[in-house]
Formats: sequence, structure tokens, C-alpha cells
Amino acid sequence: MVTAGGPLYALGLIVLTTQESPYALVAVNASLGFADAVREPASMAAFADEGKRTGSVASAFAVRQILWRPGMVLAPMIGGSVLAASDIRAVFYVALGFTLAAVIGIRACLFFRTAPQELHKSE
Repeated sequence: MVTAGGPLYALGLIVLTTQESPYALVAVNASLGFADAVREPASMAAFADEGKRTGSVASAFAVRQILWRPGMVLAPMIGGSVLAASDIRAVFYVALGFTLAAVIGIRACLFFRTAPQELHKSE
């Protein structure tokens, strides 16, 4: 479900850059909220599951918070820099790029974590 929320978020960002009507913007914002509603609980469950597997759920949530901190600081800085250098649409395209990179990265991590052992052997 974590990777399902990412594409929904990316789709919302694509549509958002093409809309000018206030009603359409409200609808797109609602779809972004839905994407977060799908992604966030799945993310929490993944960290809880990992914590349960290792015997330290609280530590897993602490790691999750640490991992989110750089994005919480860097995202506004990057967005502001892009806005100063270009326009608001460019900011959303940059956000779209980061969203797609995250989805692809998560998919790759999941693939290699669950891939057959033959893929992990070095020759």
C-alpha cells in the first residue's frame, strides 16, 4: 500500500499543474489527501512490522522519525529555491520527480529484499 499511495500522489501532482479552476484544485487536493490516507498507515505498519521482527517497535518508529526529518527541512528549502528560480508549476514537477523516485526506490528495495537468493550471489 505504501507504493500504491505514491503513484496516486504523483497523479495528483500531474493534474494539479494543469488546473486553474478553484473547484478542480479542491478536487485534486482531496485526491492528494486520499493518497496520503493510503500511504501513511501502510508506512506506519511497515515500520511496526519491522520493529516487531527485530523486537524493538519503539526503535523502529524512532528511525522512521529520523528518516523523515531531512525531508521536512529540505523540501521547503528546495521548493522555495525552485519557486525563486522559476514558477509554481516547476515546484510541482520537482515534487513529482521526487515522488516517482521514492516509489521506484521502494519498489527496488522490496524486489531485492524478496528476490530469490540466486540474485544476491556474487560470481
